[in-house]
Amino acid sequence: FSGDETYSCMSDVQKDLKLMLESPGVYLRDLDLDLVCNVGLQMDDRTATWYGRDAEFASLKETYLRSIFDQCDVAIICGQQGVGKSSLAQEFAQYAKLGDEEINMKGCIFLSGKFDKLKQSQPFSPIASAFNKYCEWLSLSDEKNSIAEKVSGALKLALGQEVYALAKAIPNLSNIIGTEPDMDESDGVEDAQKRLRYLLSQFAEVISYSNDAPLVLFIDNLQWADSASIALIKQILLVLGSSSRGNNSQFFFLGCCNEMEKGHDLWNMLHSVNDFGVNTTKIELDFLDEEIVNLMISKKLNMLPRLTRPLTDIVYHKTKGNPFFVGQLMIELSKDGLLRPSLSRCRWVWEEDKIQERELPDDVVSFLTASLNRLPSEVLSALFTLSCFGSCTDHSLVELENELGLSLSDPLGRAVAEGFLNKKDGKYHFVDERVRESAYNLMKPEERCLTHFNYGLALCSVVARDADDALFLIAVGQINLGGPKAVVDDDEGFRVANHNLMAGKKAMDMSDFYSAYWFFDYGLSYLKKGHWETHYDLSLALYDGAAECAFIIGEHASLSILSEQIMHFAKCIEDKLNIFDVTIRILIRRSNLSAAVDCGIDALLNLGEDFPEEVTPDVIIHFMEETKEMLDGMSDEELINYKLKTDSNKIMAMKFLAKISEALYMIRPSDQPIVVLKMVQLSVMHGMSSTSPLAFVLYGSFLASTGNIREGYRYARIAKALLEKVCSRSVAGEVIAYSTQLMAYVEPVQSAIEFHIEGEKAAMKSGRTAYALLNAFLYESCSYWSGKKLLSVKSQLDRTISLTKQNNHVLLLVQWMPLYGLLLKMIGHSNEKPSNPEADAGFDSMFDIEKLGRDLRAENSFQSKPHYFNKMYTAFMFRNYDGMKSAAEQYSKFKIGTCIIVFISSIQLFYEGLVSFWIGRKEEDKTWIEKGKNSCRAMESLVDSSSKWNFENKATLLQAEEQFCAGNLEVAEKLYDSAVSSAKEHKFIHEEALALELAGLFYLKTGRTKRSIPYLSQAVEKYREWEACAKALSLEKYLEEEKLWPEEYYALL
Repeated sequence: FSGDETYSCMSDVQKDLKLMLESPGVYLRDLDLDLVCNVGLQMDDRTATWYGRDAEFASLKETYLRSIFDQCDVAIICGQQGVGKSSLAQEFAQYAKLGDEEINMKGCIFLSGKFDKLKQSQPFSPIASAFNKYCEWLSLSDEKNSIAEKVSGALKLALGQEVYALAKAIPNLSNIIGTEPDMDESDGVEDAQKRLRYLLSQFAEVISYSNDAPLVLFIDNLQWADSASIALIKQILLVLGSSSRGNNSQFFFLGCCNEMEKGHDLWNMLHSVNDFGVNTTKIELDFLDEEIVNLMISKKLNMLPRLTRPLTDIVYHKTKGNPFFVGQLMIELSKDGLLRPSLSRCRWVWEEDKIQERELPDDVVSFLTASLNRLPSEVLSALFTLSCFGSCTDHSLVELENELGLSLSDPLGRAVAEGFLNKKDGKYHFVDERVRESAYNLMKPEERCLTHFNYGLALCSVVARDADDALFLIAVGQINLGGPKAVVDDDEGFRVANHNLMAGKKAMDMSDFYSAYWFFDYGLSYLKKGHWETHYDLSLALYDGAAECAFIIGEHASLSILSEQIMHFAKCIEDKLNIFDVTIRILIRRSNLSAAVDCGIDALLNLGEDFPEEVTPDVIIHFMEETKEMLDGMSDEELINYKLKTDSNKIMAMKFLAKISEALYMIRPSDQPIVVLKMVQLSVMHGMSSTSPLAFVLYGSFLASTGNIREGYRYARIAKALLEKVCSRSVAGEVIAYSTQLMAYVEPVQSAIEFHIEGEKAAMKSGRTAYALLNAFLYESCSYWSGKKLLSVKSQLDRTISLTKQNNHVLLLVQWMPLYGLLLKMIGHSNEKPSNPEADAGFDSMFDIEKLGRDLRAENSFQSKPHYFNKMYTAFMFRNYDGMKSAAEQYSKFKIGTCIIVFISSIQLFYEGLVSFWIGRKEEDKTWIEKGKNSCRAMESLVDSSSKWNFENKATLLQAEEQFCAGNLEVAEKLYDSAVSSAKEHKFIHEEALALELAGLFYLKTGRTKRSIPYLSQAVEKYREWEACAKALSLEKYLEEEKLWPEEYYALL
């Protein structure tokens, strides 16, 4: 050995021999002098950034396996630019795709997408692109026909006709599901963005369980993700996070982002999904330490680490261990001849003094800028052009090259050779985002603006010939990056504004309202002074579109300004209707319900629709008689096949009435019938619209609330049939919710309520999460009151509460929780909170649900009735007489009527009667006994007019209690037995237990203790069978405390 190769001690010899034995391909391989002399040192991005990440890779692998085999986990790789986040993800992708034979794990389906700072105008682009590639892969392979058929069938089953709306965001899906049938899109949806999020999350769920292999979704550059995309990722995580535990799906989400600070949208999202049982593992990458840098350099130069140490000392000092900077500096040193192959020594050599003396910028961006400036001008120009469109080429750059006659291929090839680009699958990629930024910043800002603008106009010319929507959005995005300063004259400004109008509409069609708002807002910026006079239609369309999107994405300050402009400059009422609609919806969203009603009535008056100044019983009767006269003689078939409404003003009037009805139900339910009757009248006089099914189901509910159950049931069935006839998606969940509650009166309640499951799905498909949750809650509420096993009801209600929290429906949650508390008391878990591991503790810390409930009852007496009923019912079931009487006295004060009938009303009637008889009997109070008799007569009426199945046992038990109060003991005995038999026959196990309990108490109170024993012991057994363990224990304890149990009872037990 000579010079720097001389050993100084035996330990160095031992280390080198060990390295040679472990890595002979690295340290015993001869240097290919011909290759390195011709092309210099080659260091791809992964070579520079992968070294020293073994621990992080192990953590990533562990998280992946935990997510696949145990619980849903998310991994986020964080760190500064250039530390190797993408390289670590690519290394993991290789491992995951190959699988792991040692643990019998199949290779995964690896879907990937990447956010781009300059491509924010493309709706959900990285996620939709990843799904689109999956569909392309599935449709092009003959071997995967069975999976394609499985995916197609599952999607159609889960989404119905809505699957074709999903194909707008995932074009290649059409190759799997077939051609889209003719669909009426005029109805639209309440919240199209929530609808698309739901559809995409359902797509992810379907493909996750349609393949035997695990599904991995990798999204890079999450720091550039827009709010809509983050909301979509959250929904996918919540859907697959819970479903992975139930249907054998295997899912893992991997993301990369720069430093993630607390408060960032991504941080907030990950924090929230953690609260719902989706764990997040944060893998932080830092700069490499000097030992790792030396190992990397030694392996790349095929030299022992002992020999490369002097070079590493210099490189590490200048780069601070930034992996990307290290790689770029090594390449630069090779180009400049400061690091070169030695023919005589057959190894790399370097000039330490010159490298040490060389001045380098302090940061990698400045270094890259200096490196780029040494490139030929045509290469720089090509790199700048590429940088204008993002981090890689797509078809837009190809079209631009053809349109403007640019020569890009050869210069970009030179950039690849220089190490600034990679080429994969025919596409050019910047090796790092900072290379793109450096290339982009080479041109002055004013020149960049003009270049963007001209590129956009050129691409618009291509779109005019080829009608490419995706290219059009890119083109208008380029124009907007140029901005109004690049406009030559007013005519060009108005043309560009019109381009933005078209782009905004296309983005809305794809449910990307953030991008749509961006287009509309930019379109407004191109308008010149006096535009309302010179370009009225264009101005109105841009303001209308911007206002609609501002409402959806929560830009309320902008919405106020936009609304004022339209209301001031609109020429007629028709041009103000959309703003009226948006204003009403935002008032309802803000719970300013009185103002929403006033605004709706104002809109109706502007449309020439009469509305009574004061709603009185006489006014309602008058409207009712008019409506019945209109409907008299019309058959079900005639109504279902009735003409369609064509007058746009009448269609908008129906929409306003529907919103007024929604608000009135919460604040003045006694006024709601007028609105419902008005909707039915408009439908009969002018034809059916998408809102007519809601009108008829509410009309049916109103008829039922007045005692005409069968006729109400008829109109509920007509309403459901109309949903299909008029293609009404936006109100489908609402119509199914109310019609199912009516069905529960007439058909066996246990089977009727299953339609609420359909209603939940229908509401989710239209983006109306509130009505999806309402359907879910009504299903669980009716499950409780129809005697379904309590632990099953609790599990379902846990899920609904979790979904309510996920969607931040605080007021709905306030109304859900009393039933949950009641359920826990009956089971015996009274101190427990929602037990689902997905329950959001963070949500609970933000809101005091009990206080919100008190505030809501203080503001709205309509909310007080169910509150006091729950208190009365609970006290009755646990034999707390004083508490029951106090709650009953409060409950009786609230006789607030509503035109919407729900099954719980019959339950309230039933227990109000039982409570009244108990109080009247105990205190010998005829007033309370009379209340009980009224409840009994009303329940008997339900048996005759509605359903013997649902109400016979309830009416019979009330009759037994009535005869008990009257002292007709023999008659009461027979009625108690009949109530028990009827409850058993009609599958109401909880009411069978109740009838047995009341019969047993009847015998105890009349001095026939021995006869009570079989009834009470069976009651305990039935309560346990219902899984109401706390109630069963309470009954035993009550009888023991009252010293009513004889010793024989314990023997029988």
